[in-house]
Amino acid sequence: MVNPVSLTQVGTVSTDNQTTRGLGTPESAGKASFRDLLEKSLGEINDLQSVAEEKIRKFATGEVTDLREVMVAVEEANLAFQFTLQMRNKIVEAYQEISRLQV
Repeated sequence: MVNPVSLTQVGTVSTDNQTTRGLGTPESAGKASFRDLLEKSLGEINDLQSVAEEKIRKFATGEVTDLREVMVAVEEANLAFQFTLQMRNKIVEAYQEISRLQV
């Protein structure tokens, strides 16, 4: 028989006087809901896109001459958006998989 793995088995690990928190620890449970984390993440992505748009505007008007700075801001916003899109796809895929289960 296979023993099920529980998230509560993943706890804190102490190495070199540093404490690392794992999934399922009481400190991480109940502090923020999934919705709160999602809203915070989407807000941060929106902020990154706003910063990128502002830097593009400043570059186009000549206020900023460092193209590298503009490109880094645009790529940060793009990567954050792509990561969020993939997370959304995985969540939708998991929901569809669960909905296909027969009870």
